[in-house]
Amino acid sequence: MWQVILFDCNDADELDSLLRGLSSLAAFRDGTAFYFYSQLPGQPEFDVDCEIITGGLITSRKGAYHLFFGHLIDALTAKFGKLELFKDGELPVIQH
Repeated sequence: MWQVILFDCNDADELDSLLRGLSSLAAFRDGTAFYFYSQLPGQPEFDVDCEIITGGLITSRKGAYHLFFGHLIDALTAKFGKLELFKDGELPVIQH
């Protein structure tokens, strides 16, 4: 399952810091523009992957991801305000 999340962020370092900050809630590893989260020992299994795109993130998730994903959405909303979430697999239409 994947979803596009768009929000007003012009500072990639600020977004990077937020995503790295979630490492206290899950096992974390990163790659170039990619952030990978999974369960801590003793938690139900999940995987949440985030890729930074212009204006937001693409997320992919599976397993018992709901609690972590809720923290991600809360953190994004607290930092960047309004979010636009698109249905699973739906791509936003970019207006020029």
